Amino acid sequence: MPGKSSVRSNLQEKKSGLENVQKSAASENFVSLRKETGMNRKEFAEWMGIPYRTMQDWELGISKAPDYVYDLARYKVKNELEKGNLIRKQHLQKECR
Repeated sequence: MPGKSSVRSNLQEKKSGLENVQKSAASENFVSLRKETGMNRKEFAEWMGIPYRTMQDWELGISKAPDYVYDLARYKVKNELEKGNLIRKQHLQKECR
């Protein structure tokens, strides 16, 4: 029967693995949200009012953004796209051809 310390160690490893998966999914969410706008990381961070380094850490999975921050960012992007205040760069490139 395993001792308490090995059980604790296994639980910590599983928790760490789960946190990495969550960070990865969250970082992918921010990257895809930013790409919807056609902005680069610096432009998106400035537009959102988030320090560039913080946005970089979120996108690279170094740290995880709070869920409410992602929800607010998604809300802002959606509303600005619906209002026509955001024109995706991909559409501009297609129209110029």
